[in-house]
Order: sequence, then structure tokens, then C-alpha cells
Amino acid sequence: MEEKHVSRAELDPVKLAIFDVDGTLARDDAMLSPATYQALGRLGESGITVVIATGRTRNASAEILNRAGVPGYVVSYNGALTMHHPTGRVLDISPLNRDLLSECWMLDSEHHLELTVFSDQKIYSRVDGEARRLLGIACNEEPVLIENLADIDRDPDHSVPLKAMFYRDAQYVDELRRVVLQRFPFAVQTLPEFIELANPHISKAHGLELILNDLGLTWSQTLGVGDSENDMQWLPKVGISLCPSNAYDCVKAICDYQIGSNDEDCVAAFIDSWLG
Repeated sequence: MEEKHVSRAELDPVKLAIFDVDGTLARDDAMLSPATYQALGRLGESGITVVIATGRTRNASAEILNRAGVPGYVVSYNGALTMHHPTGRVLDISPLNRDLLSECWMLDSEHHLELTVFSDQKIYSRVDGEARRLLGIACNEEPVLIENLADIDRDPDHSVPLKAMFYRDAQYVDELRRVVLQRFPFAVQTLPEFIELANPHISKAHGLELILNDLGLTWSQTLGVGDSENDMQWLPKVGISLCPSNAYDCVKAICDYQIGSNDEDCVAAFIDSWLG
């Protein structure tokens, strides 16, 4: 896909802008640059509603809006929890079925995939491995080590499981996809080393629909940027769809425009060009 510039006329109807985080807003080190926070802040100040749609936790998602200094919405855990920020008003929460979570535990027992469980309160890791380290950095929260699923039930914070993630080093990604997708065909690859699943009846698109209804807007009034498989359900719906140059090929194929690389603050550059 050639990089083309979005025209001013196309941008005029946009009232709401949706941004994925990892591989899009975040650089390869999982961090957002000061330039990106500043650009999101300018966008919010211009009157555009900013939405963070990500697999990250509620707190990590809200912190992006906090640091940008703007109100907005977050669709976290790939759609399992949608809320307004900073009020904390929850539009929807969709737990991960307990039987499904037990199947995830069994699959991890068979293949040693460093299972991580995300709840509305905490992150839980089965082993102290690379997945725990990487997710701790991305979410700015150290995952709690557990020995069995009952440890989550006994947590005094009464956590509600929302998402499960499996990890393998990137060189073994084909094996990871084969093993996980054979058991859970609705799972999505969100990063080269991770495949994850939430309630199979929800997605980022589900959460975004709730936000549009809350604001009385339509998809034609939206713009969105994403890079991974968990963005493929909603990107075709937005008025203007964009992806970074590092996006998966399947995502590039469905987007209207391609902007620069996530590691070069492509979203910040796009917003700066948009606002002038």
C-alpha cells in the first residue's frame, strides 16, 4: 500500500478518533513518546473525542488519557470493558467464561505458553517468565504470580477475569498460532509473541458501538488507527481507516491509508498534520 495523505475535506466530518496502542501509539519498547501524548492532547482540545481501544488494562488505558490531559473513552481488554474517562462510568463489562478460562489453563499446562490472566483489578501470571516481564512494562503493573485458578477466586479484591494471553518467543510464533487457534479459533494475535482471547461474543467493535450510541454519533463520523488482528473487526467500519507501516498485511489490506512507523511516532505526525 502506498502512503497517501488524507485530505482536509475527508477529515472535516470526523468527531471521534480511535487509537490502538501497541504497535500504533506505542513504540516497539511499549512506551508512548512525549510527542504522542502532546498530539493526543491537542486533538482532544480541538473538540475531537479521543478513544483508546486496546488489549491493555483499564488503568493502563486511562493513564494514556491522563497523561494526554484529555477526557475520552477507553475500550480495554480488547472490548471486555468499556468506560468513560475520567468519570469511570462503565458502559459494559463482559467477563471471560470460567469454563473457557479453565480450558486456557489446561492448554498452558500442556504446552507451557506462559499464561497470563487479566482481570478488572489485576494481572495474574502463572510463571515468572518473559511474558510477565513484558506485560509488566506495557501495563506499568507487576503481574501477580499464581499457582492455580483458585488463587484468583481467593483474591480479596474480587477480581473478574476478562482476558487471557499466551506467549512464545517470536521465532516460535507459527507453533503458538497453531496450538492456540486449534483450541480457540476466535483468538487473535496482537503482537508477534502474543495471542489472546476474551469473551468470544465481544470485541473492540462491540465497545466502540456502545461509545457511539452514548454520544449519538455514527461510524461515518469516526477515524481510526490500528495495526493488528484485534483491529480488523472495527477498522472497516470507521469513516477513515489508517494503519502504521508496521501493521500486519491483513490490516493494511483493509485500511484506506497507511501512515509511517509506530517507532517514528506516526500518529503524532498525522495529528500534527491534521490540526496544522
